[in-house]
Amino acid sequence: MNKYELRVVSIIDGALVVLLQAFLYANNEDIANIMADNIFETYQDNSNYTEFHEGIVVQRQLNLIE
Repeated sequence: MNKYELRVVSIIDGALVVLLQAFLYANNEDIANIMADNIFETYQDNSNYTEFHEGIVVQRQLNLIE
C-alpha cells in the first residue's frame, strides 16, 4: 500500500496557506485520487470560505510519500 499526502491549499497575499492536510493509504494513485476528490468536495461543501474570501483559489494537491 502507498502513502499519499493530501493538502488543500490556497495562496493568500503571495503565501501558500494549508487549509487541510491528510494522509491517505491506497493501493494505487487512481484510488488515492478518488479518495482525495471526495475529501476535497466535502471540504468545499462544508466550508464557508467563498462567502468571506471571494476570488480566493483553493487547490487540491496529492503527493506520493512512500
